[in-house]
Amino acid sequence: MTIYGHSSEPPPLYGQSLTVRPGETLLELAAQYHVTPWSLASANDLQSPFVTWPDKHLWVPGDEGEFLDWTPPFAGFQIHPIPAMQGQALSIQISLTLPVSITGNWMGAPLTFFPRSESAAALIGVDALAEPGIYTLVITAPTERGNHTSVTQQIPVLGGEYGAENIVVSNEIAAAMTPQVVQSETELLEQIFSAQTPLPLWDGYFGLPAAGDVTSAFGTRRSYNIPSASAFHTGTDFGTSIGTPIYAPANGIVVFSELLTVRGNTIIIDHGWGVMTGYWHLSASHVLMGDTVSQGQHLGDIGSTGLSTGPHLHWEMRVGGVPVNGLQWVWEQFP
Repeated sequence: MTIYGHSSEPPPLYGQSLTVRPGETLLELAAQYHVTPWSLASANDLQSPFVTWPDKHLWVPGDEGEFLDWTPPFAGFQIHPIPAMQGQALSIQISLTLPVSITGNWMGAPLTFFPRSESAAALIGVDALAEPGIYTLVITAPTERGNHTSVTQQIPVLGGEYGAENIVVSNEIAAAMTPQVVQSETELLEQIFSAQTPLPLWDGYFGLPAAGDVTSAFGTRRSYNIPSASAFHTGTDFGTSIGTPIYAPANGIVVFSELLTVRGNTIIIDHGWGVMTGYWHLSASHVLMGDTVSQGQHLGDIGSTGLSTGPHLHWEMRVGGVPVNGLQWVWEQFP
């Protein structure tokens, strides 16, 4: 969804008006006019993209987007994708008339905006266990007069429709995965994933990290014969033979390359702007902490180290410290 504006004179409105007929729904109207129900709801200040009533007059945004009169320094914003979904990334780009520092809040958490040319951008990881619903985005910026101005936008979050699976590991592995070990390792990784490198190091689409079938999808609700294990699958598993090479899906810097108890031989790459990818259970690592890597570079080899029931790569992506579906970045460009 893209919303543009102009700060000094009334902006033109692109689109057309219509009157809702009995029995018509926003979903049907959106399909008829080739727009999304969420853009219809936003353009007409409706609380829900699923509810309207007969004889109501609606405005249908045109191809040029929705135009509003903005208060400087705001000049427009773009949100992608709409609607948001459990376990996926969300991009917010704000057009600005002045190079100011802006803040934001969504789903009860503060947002980090990174400056760009005449704009600022934030990347959000939507928790895979977030409650579906409509959440209000608030963005605030200082004005030339020394006070502050804000814009708000309702963003719907849909459920991810994730499956479920039960994982059974050997008694030997289960005995090693004590709550203390799991917690200690989790805290270590959360500290690494909390970093916010101020420049984006990737460019364009991410590539796949390895050949092989997806044997366990991101977001799958999991149960283990280990009480301290996670409630859902935080990555994507690629099943193939030991020694199969894995590759960097995008440019970045290696910020971790060590052997861990739960995750086995582990590599973590920082791609900038709070975007990181992790590679678990490797049989070998060919990079060291601090190495700069390029898209397609050989990072290591698939194995079955740590908490693993067979040879595979667990590929994990974090955005702002939140696990998200890395495959989204293979078919969509960010920011």
